[in-house]
Amino acid sequence: MSDIFQCCWRNQEIEKDIDFAQKIIKNIRSARATYNLPNKTKTEAYITCCNPALKEKIIRYKLLIETLAYSALSMQKPPVGCAIITVTNKIQVHLLLQVINTSRNIHIYRV
Repeated sequence: MSDIFQCCWRNQEIEKDIDFAQKIIKNIRSARATYNLPNKTKTEAYITCCNPALKEKIIRYKLLIETLAYSALSMQKPPVGCAIITVTNKIQVHLLLQVINTSRNIHIYRV
């Protein structure tokens, strides 16, 4: 008898897609930490992708990425002044950063 158990419900293609989405999430969360964005502040993230198949995967998992990265995703052209995060050679995430002047300090936040 073999020690390897084959799961009939396992879908390796979906597992690869989730790993792909997690890579985007990790990069966004890392950038949020780098720019000291508070956890309660939702970030606008613009994704640029030159590969139609990858773009379709991003759209398919958009809700997952938005929820776990606490960001609002858009596939539109990013505005000027974004922080650019390279996920792969075909995917970049542009985080919209704006300066908010508080009574004590000036912080870089997304509005």
